[in-house]
Amino acid sequence: MKIHQNLEREPFGEIIEQTLGRFFKNMYGGEYAVRWYAGSRRRRLRGKSDEQIWLCNPALNALFTVDTTSEVLKWIRRQYSHAPIVWRRPLQRCLVALATHGSTAAWFTSAALGVSPAIPNGNRLLLLGGNNRLRLADMRQARVYSVLKQGFDPVFLRREISVRQAGSDWPIPPLLEYAADFTWFAESLVDAVPLNRVSSRKRRLAAATQANSVLARWCERSRTEIAAQEYVQQLGELAQRRVSANSLFSDQERRTVRKWVASAADVLSTLAVRGGKNIPLTFGHGDFQPGNILLNNSGHIWLTDWEHADKRHLLYDAFVYGLASRFPGGLALRMRSALSRPSALGLAVVSAWPEIAAQDSFRLRLQLGIFLLEELLWYLEENSNHLFRKLSGGWLDFRGEFEPALAAVAGGSAEAIVRAATASMRA
Repeated sequence: MKIHQNLEREPFGEIIEQTLGRFFKNMYGGEYAVRWYAGSRRRRLRGKSDEQIWLCNPALNALFTVDTTSEVLKWIRRQYSHAPIVWRRPLQRCLVALATHGSTAAWFTSAALGVSPAIPNGNRLLLLGGNNRLRLADMRQARVYSVLKQGFDPVFLRREISVRQAGSDWPIPPLLEYAADFTWFAESLVDAVPLNRVSSRKRRLAAATQANSVLARWCERSRTEIAAQEYVQQLGELAQRRVSANSLFSDQERRTVRKWVASAADVLSTLAVRGGKNIPLTFGHGDFQPGNILLNNSGHIWLTDWEHADKRHLLYDAFVYGLASRFPGGLALRMRSALSRPSALGLAVVSAWPEIAAQDSFRLRLQLGIFLLEELLWYLEENSNHLFRKLSGGWLDFRGEFEPALAAVAGGSAEAIVRAATASMRA
C-alpha cells in the first residue's frame, strides 16, 4: 500500500511521527522530534533551519532528504522504470524522471517530515510507506530496516522474523538483526525490482515459474493433513471472531459475513464427501503475488513481504497467484475458469504445483472453496486495525465477489454466477 492510500485510510501523519520518534531513539540514542507537515502546515517549513527536512512523494511512496544523493534517486527511478499498464508508460517515465531529479524533485512532493536533531547520513536514507510497517533503506550500509507502525500488531513483523530465521539458502533477504519486542528488524538491501515492474514478458514468466517452484518446495517442508470439515469449522470460528471485533463493519455487514460462513460450511461439507475427507496444510507465504517477487538483472529472484505467512491450505499461495486474488474484481469468473480448465491458473502455477492437475473436479472445488474462506480471513485481518478510518478497496471488491465465487464452487452455471455477482454489487 502506497502513502497516498495510507493518507486516506489512517492518521498517517501521527503514525509516522510516533513510529519514527520511537525507532530513531532506539537506533541512534537520545530523543528525536519528528513532525509531519502537510497542507497548510507545510508553509511552516519556510525558513526553518533547525530540522532535517524529508520530502514526501506519496505517488512514489517515498520520503528523502532535501539534500539526498543521486544514489537514492536512481534507486527510486529503477523501481518505476516500467509501468504495468501500457498506456501509462510514456507519461510515467516522464513524471518519474522529473520527480527523481535533484532540481525538480521538490515540485512533486505534497508533504514533508521535519526531524530534529538530524539523522546521521540522512541523505543516503530512503523511507518507504507500507501497510503495517515503514521501510528505511540505508544505501551506505546496504540494509533495510522494517519498522512496525505505531498502533499496529507486532504479529506481522514476528512472522517476517521467523521466516528469515528459517530462511537458510532460500531466496529470502537474510535477517541481520531485530528488536526483542518485534517492533523492527533489519535485512540486506536487495537491488531488484518487483516482477510486475519488469518490462520483459519472457523474463517475467521465467521468474514467476522459478518463484512458484521455490515456494512449492518451501511449502512441502511443513506439510501436514487435517480433516476437511474440522478445518472449515476452524476457519468459520476465526472469521466470526474477526468480524465481531472489526470496528468498521456495520451490523448488516457482520450479519452478511456470518451468512457467508454458514453457506460456505454447508457447501464444503457436501463437497468433502466426494472431494476427500482430509486436506493438506502448510506454512506458506500468505501474499504471493508479483509485487512480492523481486528480480535482479542477473535473473536472481527474491521472495519478500512474509508478514501474512501462516498455516493454510497447501495450494493457497498457488491460488492467490494464479487467480490474481489481490485484485479481487472478477475473482468469481476466474475461479469458474480454473474449475473448468485448471491451466487457466497459468503455466507458472500449474507446472510448479502438480497437485492442481492431479485431482478431480470435486477435489478441486473443495480446495477452491477452502481457499475462498481463507481469503475472507485474509481480508478481515487486513481491515482489523482500530486506527483505520475506512475499509480497504480490496475488501470492497472482494465483498462483491464472495457469493458468486461460492456459487462457482458449488457448481452453479455461468448465468447464476453473473446474477449473484450483480446482486452482490447492488447490495
